[in-house]
Amino acid sequence: MSAGHSERTQHELEVLRALARREAEIEAGVGHDLADVLTEADEPDDEECR
Repeated sequence: MSAGHSERTQHELEVLRALARREAEIEAGVGHDLADVLTEADEPDDEECR
């Protein structure tokens, strides 16, 4: 497996974990402010800062 493929796979796993967490939060009735969500989405990942 190439390094690029491994990084993409890791990123995809992180996205899936985040989606699962958000789904669980929605089911639990936990909400987040849209502005906070959009700000977090715009923040660079640690890997992007390297």
